[in-house]
Formats: sequence, structure tokens, C-alpha cells
Amino acid sequence: MTINASAPLTLSGAQNVTVKGNWSNSGTFTPGTGTVTFNGSSAQTIGGTSATTFNNLTVNNASGVSLSSVDATMNGTLTFTAGKITTGANTLILPTGGTITGAGADKYVYGNLQKAFNTGSGQTFTFEIGDASYYTPAQLANFNVTT
Repeated sequence: MTINASAPLTLSGAQNVTVKGNWSNSGTFTPGTGTVTFNGSSAQTIGGTSATTFNNLTVNNASGVSLSSVDATMNGTLTFTAGKITTGANTLILPTGGTITGAGADKYVYGNLQKAFNTGSGQTFTFEIGDASYYTPAQLANFNVTT
């Protein structure tokens, strides 16, 4: 999937897209409320010159997905079915509404994961992370955010 500066891609409503190859965004992608699923048979990349914001993203590729040259933002739900997301020097960003489901052995973020929180007390979040070989989640529990 290639998005050029002269050809933006806008998904209306809950339209879903399945990507079998690589994702290259060098323009504008407007995700709507649907899901982009990476379902290739070999390792896939999210790249280009423009950072991509997804609403929902599903990783269903045992060979994994990597951020090759840009950060990616997940406004909705990141679902792991099979495979990891490897960020390298880039960052996977979850705003306050972003969530992760399905993580476990061989299904997690390998690299930089950033999460924003609302102000308030009693919050809990599990960073679904690991290294190249092992899933080692980190949990923040019952914490307070003041600013």
C-alpha cells in the first residue's frame, strides 16, 4: 500500500483494509473508524516519509511488522493475533484512548512504546513489550496523573 503526497487516502466510517505487503505513507492517511490489518506471509514494514495514524490496527503476521522510517500512532485498539511490532529507532504512540489486546508470547511490541494518560488517580496500564526473544510486559498500577 503506497500513499503519495498527491493521492491521499481517506477511509470513511468503519471501512477495513487488509495489507499483504508493505505500508508506505508519504502523504496523508485519514483512518476513519475501521481497522487496518497486516496479514502478510513475510515480514512487513510501515514506512514512508509521513508518520501514520491508525484508528485500529491488527497484526496477524507471524513474521512481524516493523516501523522502518517513521513513528506510528494508534488511536483505537492495537490487536495482536500473530507476530510482533518492531519499532527500531521509531516509536509506537498510544494516545489516552489507545489500547492493546491479544499480546503474549511472540505477540508484543519490541522497542519504543509511548502511552499518554488522562489526569486522575487509580490508573493501571500494561506496556505490552519485550525484547527480540521474550515477552516481558511492564505494568504501572494504581498511579496518579496530575498534569
